[in-house]
Amino acid sequence: VSFSLSGSLTYDGSADVTGDLSPSIDGIIAGDNVAVSGYTGTLNDKNAGDGRTISVSGYSLSNANYALSNATYQITGITVAKRAASVNASYTNPEKVFDGTTNAIKGNVQFGFVDQVKGEEANNGIGTIISAYAVAYSQSDAGNAFVIVTITPHSNYTITATEYRIAATITAKPLNASGIALALDNTSFVYSGDPYTP
Repeated sequence: VSFSLSGSLTYDGSADVTGDLSPSIDGIIAGDNVAVSGYTGTLNDKNAGDGRTISVSGYSLSNANYALSNATYQITGITVAKRAASVNASYTNPEKVFDGTTNAIKGNVQFGFVDQVKGEEANNGIGTIISAYAVAYSQSDAGNAFVIVTITPHSNYTITATEYRIAATITAKPLNASGIALALDNTSFVYSGDPYTP
């Protein structure tokens, strides 16, 4: 008994590839009906990449006139393709007060996903769909700006868009009177009834 892969494999978070296998039997006498059943196929590494091996086991024959010559079978040189997914990013409270920097808060970034492996969106997809991300404002000066989020996809995924621009505003920093120092060019002056002019 031998097995072949009936199609290509794409990362799906599982090492079970039983449904992707097709068995074949050599040595059957013409006219006999023999089926293979009960087999399972397991990848040695479920992650995307080349050089994977599928181990097939647990199979039996439906015809007692025949016995198995091999209880297990291996398919080598298998490629598991990366999974294509879409990502969108949002940023909570994109308005900030001018502070002279482009700093943004990583914890304010939220990701949404489409076509991901179910469950891997947990924890914002970090470590499963996204390996790393960075966030910063597009400028440091007050005015209309963007929060720019850039991501590095996990090795199991391909993500077409890796930069996201979210409309934001940097407002002017308010100053009160205690923050303004007035320097006099004289230590004293004579009252004249008129406002002081430097």
